[in-house]
Amino acid sequence: MKKVIQLAFASMIVLAACTKTDMTPAPQQPAETAPAARPSFTAKALKNEAVNNYCVSKGTNTTRGYIGKVSMETINNASGNNGGYGNFTGMSATLVKADGYTIGLTPGFVQGAAYFEYWTVYIDYNQDGIFEPNEIVAKGHAAIRINKSFTIPATAKNGATRMRIQMQEGAQQTDPCAVYTYGEVEDYTVNIVTSL
Repeated sequence: MKKVIQLAFASMIVLAACTKTDMTPAPQQPAETAPAARPSFTAKALKNEAVNNYCVSKGTNTTRGYIGKVSMETINNASGNNGGYGNFTGMSATLVKADGYTIGLTPGFVQGAAYFEYWTVYIDYNQDGIFEPNEIVAKGHAAIRINKSFTIPATAKNGATRMRIQMQEGAQQTDPCAVYTYGEVEDYTVNIVTSL
């Protein structure tokens, strides 16, 4: 009889523990091999480099000029000297298919003397991660600011994509992936839409 009472008493203790209202779980230790978080689709859309790995292009010496300012729609960036490359993909402008736009390109100079700068601007219209010759939207040369106009083709793919600006002293750069001596490169984001 004594064993039955002890067993009944132990059962009541277990039952009381199971019906307790404060059932806060003990803190869990993070797993040592937890997989890394994957970026969301939105992050990929806003930062195309998460989808496409663009080639590197830069100048290695800015003593004969750098990209002083870029102006186009909501991009108005007086970036100054970035040592040959500036990643401004966090800045973007929305561009409508079949509409015309003007980009203002201003060189900057370290030593006070102005040099003749050659500009090439690309927009990756098909968003394949490659700047192709038919994606050149502006070319020009001067020792002062230039303004170049272009139209977004109706065949451009909607969404966020990369715009690359190359400035080289003394000669036109024809390779969007070039690493060259005098000048600078800046990358931006443009969002292509059918209409606003």
